[in-house]
Amino acid sequence: MNTYLPTLGDLPRLRNDVQISPFQQNASSTPKFLVQANASSFVVNSEMRDFLEVLAGHPTNFAEFSEKLGNRTGKTVTVETLRAVLGRLSPALFQGQGEYKIKTPFIFNFQLVPPGFLRQITARLTWLFSLPIAILGILAFVFMEYQIFHISDYRMVPGQTYWIRFAIVYSGVALGGLLHEIGHLTACARHKSEHGGIGLGLYLIFPAFYADVTKAWCLPKKARVAVDLGGLYFQSLFLIAVGAMALKTHNMVFFQLNFFSLVIMVFTLNPALKFDGYWLLVDASGIHNLYPRMSEMIRGLFSKKVASEKEADVTDEARAFVGLYAVLVVIFSVLLVALVGFSSYRVAREYPAKFSTAIHALSQAIAVGNVKDVFKTIGSLLVDSFWFVIVATFIFDFTRKTVRLSAKA
Repeated sequence: MNTYLPTLGDLPRLRNDVQISPFQQNASSTPKFLVQANASSFVVNSEMRDFLEVLAGHPTNFAEFSEKLGNRTGKTVTVETLRAVLGRLSPALFQGQGEYKIKTPFIFNFQLVPPGFLRQITARLTWLFSLPIAILGILAFVFMEYQIFHISDYRMVPGQTYWIRFAIVYSGVALGGLLHEIGHLTACARHKSEHGGIGLGLYLIFPAFYADVTKAWCLPKKARVAVDLGGLYFQSLFLIAVGAMALKTHNMVFFQLNFFSLVIMVFTLNPALKFDGYWLLVDASGIHNLYPRMSEMIRGLFSKKVASEKEADVTDEARAFVGLYAVLVVIFSVLLVALVGFSSYRVAREYPAKFSTAIHALSQAIAVGNVKDVFKTIGSLLVDSFWFVIVATFIFDFTRKTVRLSAKA
């Protein structure tokens, strides 16, 4: 229970900027409402809408609150029920809580590019979301990827050391990530939704960009889907340029940049994790808490219990989306395991030889006093070692989240 509730019978006051509006979705036969407070958004049913709107009228005590809510809903609401509901509400809705900090998956994060500067940029890029341009862009991306993977004579450029190639690929992937976030923001601008800035955070052990698209919750369903896809769309446009360089130069570094960027794009589409793929299904279906819903549906296949009121309220279309989500979770999980397993096997198979070569080179460099050659030799070994760290980190994080979600479900 929240600790901010008064203890002398007084009622907490909602923030002055709390806004309640109809929420467009198709997952339920009953209406839903969007509640916004500062940077927080919640989707609620009509009963909670009534609860919050009566509370916004500033009743002086619990007895008055109970009476007014009863008059509005035609139901008897006890003071104990009011206290219980208030205890489950987010502190972000109430005054006197200071700046409520939204939980993020980052260990730490900060704003990198301010909203005002970005709005000047996104306002000039909205034409990229016109239907003819978007179709041409997607077709060009597909054509370019087809061409890239049909070239067999990629080569390393003489004079490009391992560290230079690594810097080019890493910088290119980072640039693609930044453009990905600009794509989300530009989609907001295209649909006349105010957006925030771009930040940088540390996710597990990796730096990652993120964009503030909180206001997109106010958009119609199709517009929210466009915002979800905007990042991948801009990343696809970026890979057209990368592909053009790969076709022109046949430089292996551009092929590697394209490949790693594609892997990241597929990873963000994995609906098992709360990235673009998950929110795309949420906005397309209007179903929230997809994982618990999926678990309920799977348990229902093996149970003859009568459906609860909450389950009965879900439409057939929503059930179809939950089923699709379950199938996609399985497919993406299998692909992820296969990709990580195959890559790890190849790295592990070559690792002993690379380790032996690095140790030999290190001993020789120490003997002759030439440390420069050591870095050329151990570069690949360090990246392979880091790969094992990446795999172990993601396995730990994925297992932890799966256990947590299963417990909630």
